[in-house]
Amino acid sequence: MIKSIVWPIALFVLLLAGGYGVLNSEQGQSLKGTSFQPSDISKSIREDLVAGASRTQTTLNTDALVTVESHRIVMTDFNAGYGYAVIDNGKSNKEIIRFTGITDNTTYYTLTGVEWGCNSYNTTCSVAANKKRHNSGASFSITTDFHFVSDNFVDIEGEQTLTGEKTFATSTDGAVTRIKVGDSSQYMWSNTSTDLMGWSVAGSEYQFNDSGTTFVAVGALALTSGELRVATSTNWDWSSQTFDDLYVTDNLTGDGDTDTYIDFAFDDILDFNAGGFEFFAIKEKTQSEFVVNDRNEDIDFSIETVNATDMFWIDGALSKVGIATSTFDTYSGSYFIIATSTTIEGNATTTGSFNVEGECTGCSLIATSTATIALDTDVGDDTTLTVSCPTGYSITGGGYSGVVMTGGNGSEQHTTKTNYPLSSTSWRTVIHCNSDCQAGTLEVTAICIKD
Repeated sequence: MIKSIVWPIALFVLLLAGGYGVLNSEQGQSLKGTSFQPSDISKSIREDLVAGASRTQTTLNTDALVTVESHRIVMTDFNAGYGYAVIDNGKSNKEIIRFTGITDNTTYYTLTGVEWGCNSYNTTCSVAANKKRHNSGASFSITTDFHFVSDNFVDIEGEQTLTGEKTFATSTDGAVTRIKVGDSSQYMWSNTSTDLMGWSVAGSEYQFNDSGTTFVAVGALALTSGELRVATSTNWDWSSQTFDDLYVTDNLTGDGDTDTYIDFAFDDILDFNAGGFEFFAIKEKTQSEFVVNDRNEDIDFSIETVNATDMFWIDGALSKVGIATSTFDTYSGSYFIIATSTTIEGNATTTGSFNVEGECTGCSLIATSTATIALDTDVGDDTTLTVSCPTGYSITGGGYSGVVMTGGNGSEQHTTKTNYPLSSTSWRTVIHCNSDCQAGTLEVTAICIKD
């Protein structure tokens, strides 16, 4: 387990530094993508070389190494740890060598770090049998060969050490980069859409914490700074995800729309907001409520049907309710308007005006008008009160109340002098004071019917 965790940490640190290159673990030289061995350079050596194990020197003097373009070769031209050359190429004493350094002495060159007698079938050098005798003036050539390629570009199954800088392209989803080692459950990942990095070991994913100092295990989602984020190496397609439970401690906010959200700030209360307005709230308390426009904003409420966009309409600014209408200009004194044919089964009672425009089939629309007046207590005087029906109504009955008619000794204090329809639209009551009349109030009610 420790080994499994160490490699992602090392890899992660190298990625933070900007990427990686590859080293041949056997030879130790840098394997940069720009490695290139100069070619077609044919010169001569300037010293004799003995054969076999007795040759222990690590330098070789040659003619000045100048290309056909008059470029004087330097070691950085190879951009690699080694260069390769051949002495007496095409002859029986052909010998392959490699070197790590070049010194330009103007009239001649000195190669340093020379390893002699390299095999022709692999990159192993210092083989005594391959060290041949050569005379000063023997041919010396540098050309692109498989030794250089093999030494500088490791095969995909070879051991590799990471160094230098490399950049990895993202995977096909446009956000996630994975570097896999071993089976599919072990990999390094970076998600550019969430700015998170981590690794997977045995199917469990880990990531750096916000400060980048420690690693933490992560699930599919993480709540960071109040935001629900994808915490894994997968750039999820949210439209196709299914969750059994989703826990939110504050708001569930629309992506890029900060004033549209569901507010979970209070226990047992859900506030639904859009564009900065709270449209409705669900409240579980002593008396549970479903509240529309809980903050008294100018918000209209409508219920639409197949054939009507204003089947039921509440105007937030005018404080009016309409059925089959959302236009209230012609109903300035009304708060509840039905702008379509209406059927009432059973009784309908009103304590105020009930206006019907058009035919009212089977209606018996009753209205009452009531008035009061203080009784006249002077003996012989009358108290008269007339009450009229509302406009458009005719009198159908009436009466009075509130008068003490008989005294304590059984004598009549007040008597009814008149209690009758004064006209087709009014009712009159007249009370006469006989003797010892008590003070009080006369209340007269006219009962009217719609014309």
